[in-house]
This record gives sequence, C-alpha cells and structure tokens, in this order.
Amino acid sequence: MARFLGIDIGDHAIRGALVRTALRKVELERYVEIPLTVPPGDPARGPELEQAGRNLLSALPAPPDSVVASAPGDVISLRTVELPSSVRKRIDDVLPFELEASLPYGTDDAVIDHQPIATEGDQMKLLVASMMKDHVRNTLEDLRQAGIEPRELAAGSAALDGLVNLMPELKTSEPILLLDMADHHTDLCFLLDGRCVFGRTVAVGIEDMPGSAAELERGLRRTLTAYRVEGFAAPSAVYLCGSGAAASGTREWLADRLGESISLLQLPQPLEGAASAVFGRAAALAGRGVLGGHHINLRTGEFAAADTGGRLVEHVNLITTCAVAVVMSIMFSLKAQQSVLIDEQADLRDQLGKTTKAVLGRTVEDPDLVAKQISNPKSSDPLPQFDAFDTLAAVSSLVAEGVEHEVRRLRIDVAQDKKEGRMELQGSLTTLEERDSMVEALEGHPCFHDIERGKTTPARGKERINYQIEATLRCPGDGIAKKKGKGKD
Repeated sequence: MARFLGIDIGDHAIRGALVRTALRKVELERYVEIPLTVPPGDPARGPELEQAGRNLLSALPAPPDSVVASAPGDVISLRTVELPSSVRKRIDDVLPFELEASLPYGTDDAVIDHQPIATEGDQMKLLVASMMKDHVRNTLEDLRQAGIEPRELAAGSAALDGLVNLMPELKTSEPILLLDMADHHTDLCFLLDGRCVFGRTVAVGIEDMPGSAAELERGLRRTLTAYRVEGFAAPSAVYLCGSGAAASGTREWLADRLGESISLLQLPQPLEGAASAVFGRAAALAGRGVLGGHHINLRTGEFAAADTGGRLVEHVNLITTCAVAVVMSIMFSLKAQQSVLIDEQADLRDQLGKTTKAVLGRTVEDPDLVAKQISNPKSSDPLPQFDAFDTLAAVSSLVAEGVEHEVRRLRIDVAQDKKEGRMELQGSLTTLEERDSMVEALEGHPCFHDIERGKTTPARGKERINYQIEATLRCPGDGIAKKKGKGKD
C-alpha cells in the first residue's frame, strides 16, 4: 500500500488530498484544509505556513509516502511539440533545440520536461513544459516554508490531468475542459482520452473579480481560440473547481461568457469527511502521484529529490522478497523447459535411428555422424561428379545479370581416373569489381576451390580489363585423389 499527498497552497488556505493505492485500487482517504490569515509577502507569512503545514500533516490518518505539488502556470511555458518517433530515446537531448527559438530565455537557464499526447504513424506529439530555474528554486523554497518537500512538481494547468486517475469518467474520446479558478489565476486544462492535450493559465482569479472580469473573459476566449486553432473540437463538457467554485454566481457568469454549460466538479467522496470542488487541484496532484508512464515533473536535474535511496531502504524487505520470488519462478520455469527438451531429444534420436536404419542399413543416432555420412558418401563410381560441361554451365550461371562478359580462353582439365581437376579462365569485363564479384560467386560454389586471381591488364581499344582466374575442381564427397604407389612385379 502507498499513500500520495497532493498539496495546494493558496492565499487563504493550504489544502491537501490523501490518496492510497493497493492492488490496483485507488481510494481517497481524506481532504484537509488549513486556513491562512496572513497575506503573501507579509513577514509573518512564513511562520504561519510552517505551522499550517504541520497541522495538515498531523490531520492525516497516516504519513504520506510521497508528496506532489505544482508550480504556478503563469511562469511556465506549456506547448505541444511534434517529433519523429525515431528520437524517442533522445527526447531530453532534442527538446532544448526544438524550443530554443520559441522561448524568451535560454534553454540552459530552464528546466524542461514532457509527457506524451499521442503517436500517429512515425510522429509523436508531446506536451512540453519549460520553467526558468530561478522560478523552480523559488517555488520549492515556498513549499519548504510550509514544511513540504515534494517529490514531484507538476506544471500549472497540466497538473489537472491527475484527476483522470480518480475519476475514470473523465477518460473519454470527447474533449473535456477542466477550469480551476484559484485566488489570483485560472487554469484551463483540455483533456482528450484522459490526457492533457492543451493548457493555459489566465492571470486573473476569484479575488480579482469583478474588477478584472473583462480581462478574464478575454483570456478565456483567447485560450479557447488557440485550442481550436490546434485542430481540436469544442469541449463536450466543462467542469469548474478551485476556490472560485465556492463563490456565488461564478459558474453562471462563466457559462454566460463561454457559451457553454458548466458543472461543478464532483470529486470522489473520501473515506472520512466530505468532498468539495475547492479540493480539485489537491486531488489532481494526489492522483498524479499514482499516474503511470512518463509525465511532466519540473523537479528534475539539479532539483531532483535527494531521498530516493532512503525510500528504497524503507521497502528493502519487500523488494528482496519479490526478487527471491522472481528468481524461484525463473528456476522452476527453466527446469520444466529442460525436462521437456530432454524428452523431445530422446524422441528425435529414436526417429533418427529408425530412419538411418532404413536408408543407410545401420542405426546411427549421432546427428554429426549422419551429417558427415550425407555430405561425404562413399561412391564406387570412378567418373568425376563434376565434368567439363558442368564447369562451363557453372561459370555461365555465376556471371551476374547485366554484366557484359567476354570469354577469351577457357581450359578445363578433369581426368576420368581422378576426383579433381583444374580450370583456367581468361576473359574481359568492364571493371575490376565485376571480376571480384565473379570470384566471390565461384567461392560460394561447392565444387570450386583454391581460386587464384591472376593478373589483370587493360583491353586494347576498349574501356575494359582482361583478367585470369585459376581454380581447383573438386566436389563434396570426391575427396582428394590419392596417388598410387609403385609396387614391385
């Protein structure tokens, strides 16, 4: 069992959602909200945050195994990038070059990460986030003031796709828009098939209303237009969450400005307490902790969490037990396969013995001996297997198609009382490479051995070369002819 805590720090409250997973089952254990009274920027804000963080952790039924937070979307560049599938293993090296021309800062000064959207043919589409290292550093420092050391740092509006792990109904082929209206910003996350395909942050929240209503409306309309320009269909459903969801009239105002029906996000009920749409981001971050595959985490590189080894030590007994179980399973599997192969080998040897008895007249169960008998059969025929006509036919067939080959002289010497002979071939070809190709073809023939490349000379009056090849003729099974010794009369 593992527990993941999603943390959302606002101007007036710090909110947490605790999720636990066990045997592929995901359950929401508790939502926790700790009020904040000191405004951001006030020197007393730090101590209050620290105390609020301690109060939140103490209100949980059990300590979390991992904490997930998010960085503000107004300091993050979030865009889609298409790359060839062939660079899948080198994405981290390729992305800085792809983003270099489109970012207002150098890629060396930024943290860049990605998550997949879709793969179509030999192209893959990615959602890429980039954030300046100074902003990452400041965000982590703000979280440490609350006594929070997150393992993951999600990217603005893209963090909301973690809700798919808690609400499977969001994973549909129809586009869905998640609106998270916080105190001073509004995040828009567009989902398709359970993945974030587009995201933007408008720097206006519920605390800026109604004075900045026109600015918020412009930002929402521009985001929807940019989303449609990317080729996506209009959202089939819009859900509202965040602190703005609790304000009277917010949903009706947004529905009127967007021309869409807007529903409050119905979060899963926890095992203890009650659910509220204000916990939308905290729940999404907790759900992101159980998200499989690669997803955007801005806490990477020099900002990567340093307690990975400690977490492994905590689970060393479980890891050891699993490793032993895997090794034992492999050993039993290999032993079973060995037994099957031994039985199969015995059957094949028995069949081989019966076959050799019928064909060779004696039982042979050794495959190597049978192969040797087949490749070098004893023959009482005194005539050679490969005569001059066979040699001529073989030379003709080994000349590559389209090659202009001219035979000037061909001498074939195969004696009837011998098992081997000699061939001398003189001809002309266009290039030396054609001569070498012909030699390679002869070397692949079983009856040509000890091939010697003779001298080559330019042909008179033609852009060709004269060549000479000599070879020994001996086919498999003939062996090398033995010389007869001189006996006494």
